[in-house]
Amino acid sequence: MVFLDVILPVFLMLLLGFAGQKKFKLDVKPISTLAIYILTPPLVFRVFYDTPLDTNILYVAIYAMVLPVIIIGLIYLLGKCRVVAKDSIRSTMLSTGFINMGNMGGPVMLFAFGEIGFNYALMINMFHAISMNTLGLYIAASGKQNDMKQTLLTLLRFPANHAMVLAFGWKLLDLPMPDNLYKVMKLVGDTSVPLIVVILGMQLADSRIASLNWLRVGTAVSLRLVVSPIIALGLVYFLPVSKLWQQVMIIEAAMPTAAFIAMYAVQYNQDPDFVTSVTFFTTLFSSITLTIIIPLVLRM
Repeated sequence: MVFLDVILPVFLMLLLGFAGQKKFKLDVKPISTLAIYILTPPLVFRVFYDTPLDTNILYVAIYAMVLPVIIIGLIYLLGKCRVVAKDSIRSTMLSTGFINMGNMGGPVMLFAFGEIGFNYALMINMFHAISMNTLGLYIAASGKQNDMKQTLLTLLRFPANHAMVLAFGWKLLDLPMPDNLYKVMKLVGDTSVPLIVVILGMQLADSRIASLNWLRVGTAVSLRLVVSPIIALGLVYFLPVSKLWQQVMIIEAAMPTAAFIAMYAVQYNQDPDFVTSVTFFTTLFSSITLTIIIPLVLRM
């Protein structure tokens, strides 16, 4: 059963983080920094090192960057049609266009497809993160040039991007890989997998669910969890990738709102209570929608 075998293990880890944060009130930032800057780069290197260099990489990049653009374009049209209020277009774009392919997507793919599914999910997430950290910040900051320059500098300093480039270079130059070095990277990298889910639970525990327009929240939740995988289904139809790649891409598109994007909403005052609430409820209700979507996708 999909819920017991795939969804429940991830949500149990998430619940551990949620309950632990409610009990101990820990500082999430240093734990998140540990995961992002120390544990994740070895994981990224290993995944890209183990993955053959072929045209699939190009198609993954296209998918991961085009999908949020399509969703954001849809929100823009809904705003023009006054389905989405004019003053909430940017916050709706943030809460629906950028997907939690890392904290949620990777572990779900691990339980659904094994290590190969996890590797595919991580590759998608790396390219999606580029969109989130450029286009997402552009939307949050209302396109301020200085903020975009700072974002590009941040991307250049981001260690996971360095690990990806290093892995590509290592493979292209056909450099030898010492067995002990590979084992260390695998051990350290694999440690980040449960930790990032626990961190998501801790972040959700700190979320503020304010008095909101529930119709507006429901619309955003539906767009993120239901409309997005439908768009992905149409998108992967045009990509000449394997069936497994297609399945991972569609399921990844059904993941909840990226927890990181709520930080942009707070920093740039883009209705942070709304964005945080959508992040919380998409994560909560994804346990239901993914239980329905995953079996449908597996029958493709």
